[in-house]
Amino acid sequence: MAAERLWRENGKLMYQAGENEAPVAVRARWARPLSGRGGAVSLMLAGKKREAAWLPSLDRLPEESRRLLLEELALGLILPRIVRIRRVHSRFGNYYWDVLTDQGWRKFLLASPESNSFRPAPDAIVLKDVYDNCYEINPLSGLDAASRREMARAI
Repeated sequence: MAAERLWRENGKLMYQAGENEAPVAVRARWARPLSGRGGAVSLMLAGKKREAAWLPSLDRLPEESRRLLLEELALGLILPRIVRIRRVHSRFGNYYWDVLTDQGWRKFLLASPESNSFRPAPDAIVLKDVYDNCYEINPLSGLDAASRREMARAI
């Protein structure tokens, strides 16, 4: 029996569990989009709310299938990455952030930083604003000194 594989056909991501299985169009999503990227993936039947396959690890896929899957997963997760912090200031316990992300300048309000931030990795942090938008700083060590000083005011 051949290994699982993925490929693109007419712009759709196709999945085949084995050589005797019928291929199906799928969409891919991280099982844990914020804390578990790089881990388990759910392949959902395209246009349906039914799972076609659960992949506990990408390691079991051939290299080309893994590359296609990572491309597809990147399309489904919009998580702005903070690359520079212009200013963080506090008022009545709320923290106002003015940042440059990979998608442009943003301003957001972070209430209660201890409960609205988490570290998916030792050198990364995800912040959740009052509207449940998430922003990632990864790697933290990649921030310039001025940005790290501003971040220290709130975290």
